[in-house]
Amino acid sequence: MGWVFVRYAPCADPNCQTLTVNVNVDGLNVRGAPAGAPISSLANGTPLIPIKRVGDWVLVAAACPLVPAYAWSVTANVPFLVCGG
Repeated sequence: MGWVFVRYAPCADPNCQTLTVNVNVDGLNVRGAPAGAPISSLANGTPLIPIKRVGDWVLVAAACPLVPAYAWSVTANVPFLVCGG
């Protein structure tokens, strides 16, 4: 799926097998590379599966089917995605 800043996606379980989006704004930007350009944005509470960590960045896969929220991230102008279906 892409890369997220680890501070905004803390562990959701004791073994850190799942992360959960947790930001003080509407969504978390997902990037194509660590510190790269945003490619999408995820809603708070979206569960993620960590694949690889590089410094403060984590490559993640969605732990739920993602669907468009028919909105765009105000800060990054990318599609805003939520768990669905």
